[in-house]
Amino acid sequence: MDVSQATTVLEQRGALNILNAPSTWFGPHVDGVDASPWSGVTLPPGVPLNGLPRGATSEVTACVSDVDHDPVGEAPTLSILRRNGAEVEESEVTHLGEVDVNPSLSCTAWNVTLPAGLPLDDLDYAVHVADEERLRRRFTVADEVPLLTLSLQDEGGTELVRARGDGSEVLHITYRDLDDPGTGAVGDLIVTWPGQASRVLPLQIMAGALHANVTLDAPINPLEEGDLHVEVDLAGAHGASAMASLVRDVLLTPPSIELAVLCDERGAAEELRFGMEVWFGARVISSRPLQEAVVTIEQEGWRSTAPSWTAGETDTAPSPSCASQIPDDEHAMWFRLRPDRAFVNGEASVGLRATDIDGASSR
Repeated sequence: MDVSQATTVLEQRGALNILNAPSTWFGPHVDGVDASPWSGVTLPPGVPLNGLPRGATSEVTACVSDVDHDPVGEAPTLSILRRNGAEVEESEVTHLGEVDVNPSLSCTAWNVTLPAGLPLDDLDYAVHVADEERLRRRFTVADEVPLLTLSLQDEGGTELVRARGDGSEVLHITYRDLDDPGTGAVGDLIVTWPGQASRVLPLQIMAGALHANVTLDAPINPLEEGDLHVEVDLAGAHGASAMASLVRDVLLTPPSIELAVLCDERGAAEELRFGMEVWFGARVISSRPLQEAVVTIEQEGWRSTAPSWTAGETDTAPSPSCASQIPDDEHAMWFRLRPDRAFVNGEASVGLRATDIDGASSR
């Protein structure tokens, strides 16, 4: 334009070359694997110490420093790759869009779900823009510790707060491997009764089983006052170790003499006579093995011990009608009484003392 307001236009094609500003990408960052919160810039070099969870969803974020970033034309995509470059087709990647991580950066997030049961081979998370790879990080795959719980029950499934050591205790084991569902486990069961050495038993949870029941054998040696300690150590499908323990007070109960009768050949015996046989029968219930059962006749400081008796060992036997009061089972005990001349006419007492192997006794 000159002073007379006259103008002219000169057009020069190709005079300038407009370039896309350089960009720098950061990530990808995996929440729960990498340290959080993330500034959107730097990440520790190498493979992270924590592995990727299976059967769970993690948020993955990638950021770019780009002054002229086009969120549509330069939108990143995330790929989950095996070490050989093949995609993990079983994984689920959900695009969440842009997220606010750092005001000076443009950041994009995805939800990634790796399937339960996925092998533990390393995986690569790769970020592409317009089919060009911009980022790649390698991760290990985690093997979560299985869930293991113990309870002590009776044979009917009722939980016990105390143990008795009578062989009726059942250890109920609940096992769940959340990232390897349906797989089994192997390990050890360690049982320690008070006053006894620990017993180590092999233990296996079958594939597909969520529960296992193990009956605890009654200890054959004397028990002391104290606690029952049970420990379970299992290794899951990929070796992740799960441990659980249980402690229960041991209740030492003396034998119970539920019933006792005196019988002769005619029926119930009301007296003892010199040279005549009388049978003493009793029903003794004991949660622990009996060490001894002794029947004695006592009179004015004099004591005589009666021998045990089994049907058929003598020609004579107690009256069936009297003997039937004692059920013929493993709890029945019979003794043969035959007073000698050491006793005199008058009152005498007949008593039974039952003692188990732990020293607990009843009379």
